[in-house]
Parts: sequence; C-alpha cells; structure tokens
Amino acid sequence: MPGTNPFIDFVSAFVKVSDEEIAEIERRIHHSSYPKNEVIQRQGEIARTLAFVIRGAVRIYYTDEGGNEQTVNFIFENQPMVAFDSFAGQTPSGIAAVTLEPTELIWTSHAEFFSFLELYPKYETAVRSVMGKYLVMGSEHFKLLRMNPPETAMRPSAAPGQN
Repeated sequence: MPGTNPFIDFVSAFVKVSDEEIAEIERRIHHSSYPKNEVIQRQGEIARTLAFVIRGAVRIYYTDEGGNEQTVNFIFENQPMVAFDSFAGQTPSGIAAVTLEPTELIWTSHAEFFSFLELYPKYETAVRSVMGKYLVMGSEHFKLLRMNPPETAMRPSAAPGQN
C-alpha cells in the first residue's frame, strides 16, 4: 500500500513489502513528538531505538574534548535516524541528536527490530542496502567537511605579503 505511510514508502524502495509485512511493521512502530531543541539521544547513551523522521529536522552532533559541539549531520523528513553501531551492538553512542524544530518520529525498539528481521530475513538485505547508502552519504559529507572545515571557512585571508 504505497503512499499511506512514509516509512513503508521508504522501505518499499529497497524491498517488496507484502500486506502481511506492512501489518507486522505497523504493530512494531511507535509515534513520538518532540518540541524544538529537545535532546532525543545523548552522547554516551546506548541507542535503544531506530527512528524515522516523519516531520521536522534533527541535528546530529558530538561534544569534543574541549566541550565544543561538532555537528556531523542533519536528518530531515522521510529519513532514518539511528546510531547504528550503538543500536546494533548496544554500546554507548558517540553522538547526540537534538530537534531543530517540532519533530515527529516513528520508532521501533532494538528487540522489536531484530525479532522482525528473524521473522522476515529478506529485510536484512534491505537493511544492508540502506546502511550502504547512508554510509556513502556520510563519507561524502565528511570529505566536504575536511576540505572546508568550518573554522577555516570564515577565517579572513591574510593580507598580501603576510604569512
């Protein structure tokens, strides 16, 4: 039933979804709403949910040794949101997430997600495809940051003849 649920539409781009599977997915997802500037994942906490942004925007960041927040990504509508290494391994996350505007998420727990994969193993391939897509996007994002780090982007040029 494409078109009725943005998450089902997203999943359908990677794998054919049956009506039975849609019903099972819908049983395992929950809805949450957050106001602007709400921290929804803290650095150092274990990521216990895999989420999908229905409405709103989220900033992904970490706090460095000097106490400065370093933005690493933005998650917008119709995109997944998870610190997958933390979620999959149930280990502390190196990143945090905060809403940039009122945000609505749908989410599933670690147990619900992996029990779904046990019931429907074909989705493991879809998960790998999604991870691959977002790893490539993240890699490109980091390349751009390294080429033009924020602290140098705004720095005025030295006057001619000064080094």
